[in-house]
Amino acid sequence: MTNWFGDYAGVLKSSMKGREVDWNNPGYLVHGIDVNTGKANTDTVTAEQYFQNIFPVNEGYIYKDNYVKFRELRVGYELPTRWANRLHASAMNVSLTGRNLYMWTSVPNVDPEVSYSNQAGTQGEEYASIPNTRAIGFSVRVTP
Repeated sequence: MTNWFGDYAGVLKSSMKGREVDWNNPGYLVHGIDVNTGKANTDTVTAEQYFQNIFPVNEGYIYKDNYVKFRELRVGYELPTRWANRLHASAMNVSLTGRNLYMWTSVPNVDPEVSYSNQAGTQGEEYASIPNTRAIGFSVRVTP
């Protein structure tokens, strides 16, 4: 649904075709045969006309949902004991953590991990869910 509605509204990169010059300068050529002449179609339409008229057709928005996700990375360093002793502690550690750093998927604009419905009758369908956020953090741990 994210890609389907995004193309309809013209907010996705995939809906830029036909708007390279201007939004209302007809520039989208639908490939096919003109039923009236039997020749190749040469008429162009605006991107808005094209994407809003194909909206009932959802075949182009069915994807194979295989993905690999770089979910978390943590890099930590134990500081020397003498540094911890200056703070009257036994140990200190500093670390950098990243979550949801990258995802390899064939589904554009969607996080397959959180987006698909599991309700009866709509299993595997995606309804414009907000994806997991990317987070990067820094931490310091002091052990007394």
